[in-house]
Amino acid sequence: MSSSKPLLLTRVRSTLKERNLVRPSESVLVACSGGADSLAMLYAFAELSSSFEMGLHVASVNHQLRDNAADDVEFVRQHALTLGLPFHGLCVELPKEPSIQNAARKVRYRALLALKDKIGATKIAIAHTLDDQAETVLDRLLRGAAVWLFRALRRVERMA
Repeated sequence: MSSSKPLLLTRVRSTLKERNLVRPSESVLVACSGGADSLAMLYAFAELSSSFEMGLHVASVNHQLRDNAADDVEFVRQHALTLGLPFHGLCVELPKEPSIQNAARKVRYRALLALKDKIGATKIAIAHTLDDQAETVLDRLLRGAAVWLFRALRRVERMA
């Protein structure tokens, strides 16, 4: 990597430092869908792992919503292998709910929390794009959520 660090890497580094999100010797479970946002996050965390002295694990969740969904998990596994990181492929079943996205999010977070505990990770990193933010607000609006819920995803949010 050249001496001038890419903007994304610089921003991730400063966010981790300023918000004190990772302490030395902590282990982070990086959730990766295989999309551009989560792959960028995965590679940024991999690049920064030694300077932050953090251990990394990679997880990808198959929601079984598409015939080729397992291919996405395999794609992420290959990236984890390239980076020399432990990989965990998760397969979940969605309950019947009016919102598939809500059901997928709940089940995904539950599976990631269980894996975090199983492997002894202290944090879970999840990437979100601006489209994800808008989708969250719109979904809450359409479900008739209270006005105070008309916010997007927080930078740091508990997944209990």
